[in-house]
Amino acid sequence: MTTLSEQARQVRIPGLGTAVQLADGNLRVNYEDGSSLVLRDRADTVEFCPVARGGQWETFSRGQMPARVLDKLSSIPLVLQHIQSLKTVSGGLR
Repeated sequence: MTTLSEQARQVRIPGLGTAVQLADGNLRVNYEDGSSLVLRDRADTVEFCPVARGGQWETFSRGQMPARVLDKLSSIPLVLQHIQSLKTVSGGLR
């Protein structure tokens, strides 16, 4: 599990969950339904956990993502928009 550092940018997105972008470029989204998704910077895989606690993390590559993971990935443009707005509003890292 990723520990949040002082250099992480975190934003709550109503109706979706909480997104965290770490200084290393990795992006984690903790969805309101308890699932989590991790996009690693410069990787073409996605890590997904369907439940909040005690769930098994799975890694999927581009060609083999199940529908539930693709559904979560569809929220990433909104997540990135919110993360980017933190830079604009605060002028840097929060």
